[in-house]
Amino acid sequence: MSIADSRSTCNAARVRSILTDANRSAWFTAKMGTAAAAPVGARRKLKNCRAVKKNPWSQARIKFLKTMQNQLIEYDFERLPLIDADLQLWRQVDLGRSYDSLLRAIIEATAWRQEEITVYGKPYLQPRLSAWVGDLAYSYSGIRLEPLPWTPALLHIKRRVEALVEYEFNSVLLNYYRDQNDGMGMHSDDERELGPQPVIASLSLGDERRFLLKHKSRKNLKTVKLALPAGSLLLMQGDTQKYWRHGINKEKQACGPRINLTFRSIRAHRINPGTKEG
Repeated sequence: MSIADSRSTCNAARVRSILTDANRSAWFTAKMGTAAAAPVGARRKLKNCRAVKKNPWSQARIKFLKTMQNQLIEYDFERLPLIDADLQLWRQVDLGRSYDSLLRAIIEATAWRQEEITVYGKPYLQPRLSAWVGDLAYSYSGIRLEPLPWTPALLHIKRRVEALVEYEFNSVLLNYYRDQNDGMGMHSDDERELGPQPVIASLSLGDERRFLLKHKSRKNLKTVKLALPAGSLLLMQGDTQKYWRHGINKEKQACGPRINLTFRSIRAHRINPGTKEG
């Protein structure tokens, strides 16, 4: 075995050690050479196992970086720097199947509904289709949703998302944006069934749409516009729903179908007589 090969083997072993020691949800953005967000111990190990420092493009270093990239591909996330929010974004996650096949399977297997809402005393149909799947009923904006059963495709995605974010969900709200004429108004997912600091994992499939975030009280903060392509996962937690609203605008340019899956954990609660849901 050559010196370069032995160094590469050593580096691969150290990468596995780093991944074992580091908390996955705190692991750094897997952009080669960016270790700023890694736990201190992991950063120290990473620094110590740099291969052939005088020659950064040595074969040993290239093998090391490829090994690291393969190990970290599923943990590549960015922590978005928003005030009063805790947001993590994976721009692409491995779902074990192609995004297009999952998109088609969900569209075909879901019993979609177009809910009616009342705005200033007038009834309107929501500009999108939706479905509620899970273990418990859910209410928002005066609408009560009875849960549909889990499908194989949704259970498959649910397990993948749970393993990635290290959190267990019991429900998912599906929103189907058929084209550029569909959208969602600005709102917060702050219903009491979700608890005081809800954890919501939002997965996108289909055409890319812009996700908007607007602070509720700090008017000096500009609206954040976040592109969410197919396979992206946005994790919203902490005080995000308390201080921020989010939504999807209709588009001027033509676009194809998009499905958004927002996984959440619903808590059962007792409804007092005469209390209005929503």
